[in-house]
Amino acid sequence: MSGLILTPGFETSNQTTDHYTVFVANLSDEKASLHLSDEEVTLFSNSAVRSALFFQHHMMQYNSQGDIVARPRDEIKSIIQTLQSCNLHRAAQSIPTLEFAFDAEPAPVQTRRYYNNPDGWPNDEMQQAYKIIDMMQTGQIKDFLADEVLDKGYFPQLPSQRLQGSIGTDNLRSAKLLAQGIGQITGCAMGALGIDTLYAPVMDLGAVAFHERCYGSNPDITIDLAEQWALGALSQPGIQRICLKHAPGHGVEIESSHDTHDTHNSVCRSRASRTTIKHHLHVFSEVIRRLRQHGVSEEAVRVMTNHIVYTNLDPHAPVSLSKKAMYFIQEHMPDSVHYIADCVNMASFGADNGDFLTNLKCANELHSGGVIATTHYVKKASRLTMMNSIKTRVPQHQLASTQK
Repeated sequence: MSGLILTPGFETSNQTTDHYTVFVANLSDEKASLHLSDEEVTLFSNSAVRSALFFQHHMMQYNSQGDIVARPRDEIKSIIQTLQSCNLHRAAQSIPTLEFAFDAEPAPVQTRRYYNNPDGWPNDEMQQAYKIIDMMQTGQIKDFLADEVLDKGYFPQLPSQRLQGSIGTDNLRSAKLLAQGIGQITGCAMGALGIDTLYAPVMDLGAVAFHERCYGSNPDITIDLAEQWALGALSQPGIQRICLKHAPGHGVEIESSHDTHDTHNSVCRSRASRTTIKHHLHVFSEVIRRLRQHGVSEEAVRVMTNHIVYTNLDPHAPVSLSKKAMYFIQEHMPDSVHYIADCVNMASFGADNGDFLTNLKCANELHSGGVIATTHYVKKASRLTMMNSIKTRVPQHQLASTQK
């Protein structure tokens, strides 16, 4: 089942190319509140919606001193429980159960991260890494998850993927323990809230636009750490699936309209050869292969595609809109992988390739795992308009003309 992956509580009028315009600045604004109206609940009961996606800034708010802090756990949990009530209606209508996802990897800017540190938790990320490694080595991680995360509701600040990869260069064994520990902490905290899907880890090899979010440019280290993170996350109650991102890889050389190399706010193209693209895609396929060897189900691992135009795959359309590019990815990946399209409200999605709603329908038909359509990015259409759009299939001749 494909369908839209929508963001609860956010319906903004943002028309700029700054995709963080409504970040914390608007959290005090009623439009960005996490309060869910009856209309909102009805929206997520609709068959056109596949999943509710929570971002890190959903889980933050201003306190009375004007500081950015974590929302109370019970408040976040109550919102998710309200949306879970949609599944009663969906079941009665034979609509698949609504999924609950979290954009799980540490955000690139410290103030955008959701965290609620327990007493004595280090502020320095290297010290955080040492602490997690020590807990993994001594077995104290089990007590930490039970006492600090589940009982007291803490979700500690976690080291970036870049730091994990850096440690892996010098001490791979410690880095693998660290990655698995971070996966366990993340899975434990999010599973307790009612989240069942984690959009992580980032598999891009040395992406220029967001290097802190990557393990680095070494594919072997990336594979090892992503495997361990996934095993840690999936070992926790409630976590049913993870999502590797952003295939076939942001680490290739990219040309962009605003020199940011970032698909959020620029139209991005790459002249990378097919051989180079296969090199970047290999980390995805190898992690999936290893996880399946561990007994992880096919349904439990998804892959998110990006909006880069790879001219040697299809010079006319981004991956998310190209049959040719999607076939190339599928050809070099294990069978039975469900693909998710990254947010269609990013600047790079179909920017020079036809009507937005037609493109949205095309992306939906190419991605069995759904299409992210969060309106806190550049807003190209309302959520309701997007939902109504995908209820009609794209005629094959129109699909072919869009995906040249």
